[in-house]
Amino acid sequence: MSKAKGVPLQVCPALVVEIMSPTTRTIDLREKVKLEDYALARIPAIGRWTRKTKEDVVHRLQGGDHAVNRIAFGKVESQTIPGFWLEAGWLFQEPLPPIAECLGFA
Repeated sequence: MSKAKGVPLQVCPALVVEIMSPTTRTIDLREKVKLEDYALARIPAIGRWTRKTKEDVVHRLQGGDHAVNRIAFGKVESQTIPGFWLEAGWLFQEPLPPIAECLGFA
């Protein structure tokens, strides 16, 4: 299986979000972009979510490496995008919460 190919970005993203499928979790963690590559690119935050472990893994750049926070519940606030946050448990609810609730309109 070959890796995804594309045009390199000309800017550094403030946040990368990966939603991992239970069926491709191993590929997502081993064969896709590695955390070291994100650190070299100076990407300040990476969020990885997987239903298998029912936790959010947030990597925040500190110095030259990413510090890891595992979050199963509670509010996850972005340190790089002012005002952006989500409730960790939303991604694991069955059924998923209403969009209006997530946007704060409910």
